[in-house]
Amino acid sequence: MKNKIFISILITVVFIFVGVIVANGQENTTPPPLMQSAPLVNPNMSQKTTTKVPDNNSCISGNCPPIGNIPPLNNNMNSSQPPVSNYNYNPQAYMPPRPQAPPPAMEEGPQNVLIILDASYSMEDRIGSDRKIDIAKRVVHNTVSQIPPGTRVGLRVYGHKIGLMGIYPCRKTELLVPISFNTSGSIISKLRNINPTGQTPITYSIKTAVMNDFIGLNGPKRIILVSDGMETCDGNPCEYAVEMVRRGIDLKVDVVGFALKDQAAINQLKCVALSTGGKFYTADTEAALARSLRNSFSVKTEVQGRILFNK
Repeated sequence: MKNKIFISILITVVFIFVGVIVANGQENTTPPPLMQSAPLVNPNMSQKTTTKVPDNNSCISGNCPPIGNIPPLNNNMNSSQPPVSNYNYNPQAYMPPRPQAPPPAMEEGPQNVLIILDASYSMEDRIGSDRKIDIAKRVVHNTVSQIPPGTRVGLRVYGHKIGLMGIYPCRKTELLVPISFNTSGSIISKLRNINPTGQTPITYSIKTAVMNDFIGLNGPKRIILVSDGMETCDGNPCEYAVEMVRRGIDLKVDVVGFALKDQAAINQLKCVALSTGGKFYTADTEAALARSLRNSFSVKTEVQGRILFNK
């Protein structure tokens, strides 16, 4: 019995002794260096942070995320200085879905004119007894019926739809009549069904027109924008007009401001016209609107101001 107890104690002491030796051995052992998983960085180079640009097609009910890096509109613009940006941004962020490259500038050929008509909800307001949209439709009707046959004309509209359940209101622009010869009858027919309902996506409409509507057309190119107010969506048409000039897009934009009351809207739309070499008109009556459209079609544009921007 005593022998068994002695043997048990001995075995226990041996196990304790071996454990102490193993523990000391591990403490004195230096572990191998771990593999570095982080990539090597050149200290002379700054790392770039990639920021995911929000998908504009996910905007709901007018709460559209900004296109690219466009800043919010400055509603306190100085009337003596057009709201031109002096920052750098990626022009590709401006482009509408699946854009096509613009054609090279070809000066020889007939005039190519695209009328972009504002059919946003504010065009429901009245001047006298008539809605602004009805006045604008009458003026466009009478103007296109007198256009010489040698001029190509088309019609694009925005704000005429709000989409199913108000989805994507800032993307509602449509080319109702492609730019071509002898389109006055088609334009007059399409005007009948236009009613003001939506937002004012001026920038998106101009971009879409520039990148798609003039494809394959030779000769001078011009947009005539008829609007009663400034951008209400996620773009800045002044910014994009300046970007057009920087990229060498040879396309003038004449702007007819119809019953404009807000100085910020006047500054923004005037910048669009001046920066592209176009004309800016203001019209408070039907007669003035008709005169402005006739002048835009028949008078060669001469800029009375200039836009300065940083390279």
